[in-house]
Amino acid sequence: MTPGFKYHIVTIAAIFLSLTIGLVVGSLYVEPHLANQQKKVINQIRTVLDRENATQKKTIDQYRTFVAEMMPSLLRGKLAGVPVAIVQTGDYPDATGKAREALQMADARILSVTAIARAFGRPDELLKPALAALQQRDPRFPADREGLARKLAMALAHGDAPTDGFMAALEREDFIDTEPGNDYQTPAQYVVVVAGSRTEGSLRISNVDQPLIAALQKQGLTVVACEPQEALVSDIGAYRSLNIDVATVDNVDTDIGHCTLVFALRGEKDDYGTKETAKRLLPPSLARND
Repeated sequence: MTPGFKYHIVTIAAIFLSLTIGLVVGSLYVEPHLANQQKKVINQIRTVLDRENATQKKTIDQYRTFVAEMMPSLLRGKLAGVPVAIVQTGDYPDATGKAREALQMADARILSVTAIARAFGRPDELLKPALAALQQRDPRFPADREGLARKLAMALAHGDAPTDGFMAALEREDFIDTEPGNDYQTPAQYVVVVAGSRTEGSLRISNVDQPLIAALQKQGLTVVACEPQEALVSDIGAYRSLNIDVATVDNVDTDIGHCTLVFALRGEKDDYGTKETAKRLLPPSLARND
């Protein structure tokens, strides 16, 4: 349901409430036949509004059907064979699945899907001692958060060791969760970060997203961050307050968001979507179908 349609429904509800209140109050002071006339008018208005509401809904459903049917042909081949890694930092695994769908429609080569676990986002007073202890057993582990983000980014950008790689070590120590069949040996060119929070005031963005995105970009990777349209807490405002310089898509779980993600990965950096933080609905090249 689009924001405009929601506003339309709220407006209709407000009209009916006002008319009902007026009818009740008015009936206390006017003659019965006048009250009946008011009721008749209200019923006529309700009929008109119901008809308009049905027409609006039908039109919206038609546009949704059109977009859904056109999207596969629009996206086909746009990222043909391009190696992409997906990294979920947020609280919405379903959005990760939606990002994967968009990449598959564009024929991208999805190398891996990695979820950042809680251990990565611990505050420094807990993370640094844990890393120091790990470093004693495995010198590959860095001493701080930035080093951890850098090592993870390097593994994605340049490929990990085929046996006993660093990504496997990160999973053993609960820094990440991985999927069977992930290919960490092949270097990625693009990374999709899937954000979106369920609670306010999360430190995850400054502890995880910010250092990780910076590290990925330093390795020369193109990064786009996305989140679902109905995320309880949008992370994009926090991205901007922390000056995280990355393209964002705030509705990746919609057909429009699918298209936007694919075209944003091709190099158009902006804030896309339908929320207040969005600057554009779509990348310009999507309208041109470049």
